[in-house]
Amino acid sequence: IIFSQSAPSAISCRYSASSAPIKGAVDVMANDHDCNNGPVWIKAFDAQTLRGATVRRVAGGGPGGRDALAYEIVGTARFTFHDVFSYTVVDGDGLENKGHVLVLVDSPNLLLNGDFESGNDPWAGANATVEPASKERPKEGSRLRLAGGGAASARQRVALKPGASYRLTVRCELPKGQRLVLGVAGKDPKAPLVVSKELTTGWMMRAFYFTAAASADSGTIVISRPDGGTGDVFVDDADLRQVGPTEAAEYAKEWPSDAKE
Repeated sequence: IIFSQSAPSAISCRYSASSAPIKGAVDVMANDHDCNNGPVWIKAFDAQTLRGATVRRVAGGGPGGRDALAYEIVGTARFTFHDVFSYTVVDGDGLENKGHVLVLVDSPNLLLNGDFESGNDPWAGANATVEPASKERPKEGSRLRLAGGGAASARQRVALKPGASYRLTVRCELPKGQRLVLGVAGKDPKAPLVVSKELTTGWMMRAFYFTAAASADSGTIVISRPDGGTGDVFVDDADLRQVGPTEAAEYAKEWPSDAKE
């Protein structure tokens, strides 16, 4: 009989916070396990991140009394950013593996009523209505409906900082052959927004990055559906936040693709 030993599994995870300062315990071992069904422990971790945050052990701070790691950073987030730190788990046989934690820190959402739970206000537009929650979608709540047939749009004015970078995200449901267009009046004309192409049905998250014009102190966010086509377009969770100028590139480069919530 041959017995084989395998290193424990350390699955990358995400930790989100609404704003800094942050002082919270992260249950980094929530997705980790020992391939030999034994216990695992946190052996080592990054004590400081590239963003200057401090990471420390919280003995018994996780579910069931397992250790957790506390991520702490001071100050108020001027813009949405992400941070990464690593940790090492070890099992009873001394075998190790490394996991990563992505920390997402959000600056305030600049859009009012982005979840459309308060009707149309302060959104304005044409052929756009708010559809309330239904028995079929009790957890979804209200959503914006851009009626099919003719052009439809909803718009909201926001305060923009000259030359600052922003991330605009929405959740949307598109019938096949329909398009959703996001526009920003007040953005840098050299940094156009991406227009979504024809997509299959189903809810999806769309994220777009743009830079405000050097002279802009305000702008208008426009969510629209072009004229023509059949079927309604639905939008929910509209979100606009200031981000760092290299946020998009940093996120794609640094964060591992196997991350789980």
